[in-house]
Amino acid sequence: MEETTLPNQITESIDRALKLSIDKPSEAAKQLEEILSKHQNEISLAEKANIHYQLAELFRLQKNQHRELRHLKECLTFYNNVGDSERNYLCHINLGRIMANLGKYAMALNHLMKALQIAEHLNNIHWQIRAHNNLGLLHGRMFNYDNSIKHFLESKSLIKTNAIKDDLLQMRTNCFLGNAYTRMRLFDRAADHFISAYSELKNHFSITDYLMPIRGMAYLHLEQNQLTKAKIYLDKADQFLIDKEDSFSKINLLMLKGSYYKLSKEFNLAIQTFLEVLQLSEKEKVMVLQIESLHELASIYESRNDFQNSLSFWKKYYELKTKNVGEESLYNVQALELQYKFEEAVKAKSAAEEAVEMKEHIMLNLSHEIRTPMNSIHGFLQLLQRTKLDEEQNEYVSVIGKSTITILDIIEDVLQLTKISTGNEQLEERDFNLADLLEEIKQMLSLKCQQNNLAFVYKVADDVPSSIRGDVSHLKQILVNLCNNAVKFSMNSPVEIEVISKGYRAPVYDLQFKIIDHGIGISPEHLPQIFETFNPASFVTNKLYGGTGLGLNICKKLTEMMHGTISVTSELKKGTTFYLSLPLKRANQIEKPKREKTIDERLLNREIRILLVEDNLFNQKLASKSIAIALPKATVDVAENGMMAIELLNKNIYNIVLMDIQMPVMNGYETATFIRKQMPEPINQIPILAQTANVMKSEMDKCFEVGMNDYISKPFAINILIEKIQNLVK
Repeated sequence: MEETTLPNQITESIDRALKLSIDKPSEAAKQLEEILSKHQNEISLAEKANIHYQLAELFRLQKNQHRELRHLKECLTFYNNVGDSERNYLCHINLGRIMANLGKYAMALNHLMKALQIAEHLNNIHWQIRAHNNLGLLHGRMFNYDNSIKHFLESKSLIKTNAIKDDLLQMRTNCFLGNAYTRMRLFDRAADHFISAYSELKNHFSITDYLMPIRGMAYLHLEQNQLTKAKIYLDKADQFLIDKEDSFSKINLLMLKGSYYKLSKEFNLAIQTFLEVLQLSEKEKVMVLQIESLHELASIYESRNDFQNSLSFWKKYYELKTKNVGEESLYNVQALELQYKFEEAVKAKSAAEEAVEMKEHIMLNLSHEIRTPMNSIHGFLQLLQRTKLDEEQNEYVSVIGKSTITILDIIEDVLQLTKISTGNEQLEERDFNLADLLEEIKQMLSLKCQQNNLAFVYKVADDVPSSIRGDVSHLKQILVNLCNNAVKFSMNSPVEIEVISKGYRAPVYDLQFKIIDHGIGISPEHLPQIFETFNPASFVTNKLYGGTGLGLNICKKLTEMMHGTISVTSELKKGTTFYLSLPLKRANQIEKPKREKTIDERLLNREIRILLVEDNLFNQKLASKSIAIALPKATVDVAENGMMAIELLNKNIYNIVLMDIQMPVMNGYETATFIRKQMPEPINQIPILAQTANVMKSEMDKCFEVGMNDYISKPFAINILIEKIQNLVK
């Protein structure tokens, strides 16, 4: 807020005026307004806003709504601009109250919704409760009792959830709910809340607050035509108000007394009382009571066949109601509320999208930063294994290799969970042979099965089609994960996969894959959480058998993406069975199995020249050495960034470019784009192989968009790199 140093004379005048605010609010207001008028050019905007706020408070105490309104508007703009949340909130709350009293309900809703937004943004529970209660009262005045009750119940929930010990707040909220339920003629519920409110009464409450549950009980009994009980509470309220100056409380009590006289058929007393209500509510600018008193007067005169007076009051009633609570006003409020809900939904959606984007961005960077050094570790281990090592050295290398694979598995699992949660994990259907898939999984796990001395068998029911269409990649991942666990937790007993058809509805088969082991089993208390990340069972088994604790959660999420289900049954020391059910189609045609590729002898004998664009020194050495071993006649030139690569391409003729993505000066995407669009033929046709530590599909797609021919993910096996080079070098 703006710093300000006022002359001593002005400061002293303000202090003197504020000292009068409790005992003589009208005099204090007069002095503050004089200060504003006389020293207009000497007082800063911040100090002016503070004086306007003090004046608004003084006029609130004097129940002068119009002058309070003027000063609140003066200070609201300033507090909004400087971000004074507390004063901003209080201005909106008070403006909402005044606008509601004046019958300007759309404007009232506008201010109260803004107050609620500020309170929620700051997570201020008391402010939220106050805003909800004011919104509930506003909807009640609009005869929208469903919404009214929703706001009051939200207040009650906030009080309970946050264990707020505030007798006054609880009493008010119970009274608000009691009144709303009474208007909806839900008398039992209303009685519960009024009784609770009555029990919370304290002597130190203000006149208005103390009377709330007493008036509420009187109103409840009047609505049920229980006149004797109503009279008890009306007399209590009357007795309490003797010698007390509170016009608002007196108006409300008179309204109830008028209803009592009307129901008692004491019509003259009823008319006299409602006329007094009308006169006082006009004076105090309480629009809702003006409307209610006019309605009561019109209906009483009509019931007595005094049509002239009845018509006069009905006319005034409809004029005032149409002006303030007419259809147009109702429409405005409903439209404004919908607008707020829409704006909040848009904000929530935008925030969620930003969070998802940020999460993906962090994971991409984290993946890149971990994968880049892991590429060096993994690659140099492969080179080290090609050298002569003794038994002890071989053991060390083996341990490092297994640890490297474990770290990479963790990275893959975390990254895949991120891809699933951000919507970047894509399904890809294609035709495949089921028996070939199961045989491939068996071969993948054969070494582990041998180490655990167990058999791996699979059985496919006769009615299951051999050729299937579906996302074979994700199906394979799920089955490998489940089978890997089965092998891990079993010793000397077979692991089985059974595939059956649970039904056929053209063109989809409901196939169930049962993965059965006879291993350690899962305890009953851990079964319900088995598919959660880092579930209790995983902490124990990971220590004993290894693993990330993420695999089963990934299986569940992938299964759900494929519109399937996954469940488990288990018994300790007897084994576990996982049930994977997926809707899969019969295949139209089967892709021929790919032959395992070997390095072309012609490539081994060719003198090819490779441009390696890589900024990491270790990865430069790794790639150069790996290529030198696999392709003895190849020459490798190194560029540390895209700019250097373009200079070398202008000087030399290369057969292929191995392009890193994240580099200083000019990254891989920018370099590939420049080569394809700015460089002359035949340079712009050179094959480009992306080397990326980012494995998100969006990153892979971008490689192709900028003109790269293929990509390889870091860390990579040397034979895969050579195979990729072989495919691209003509």
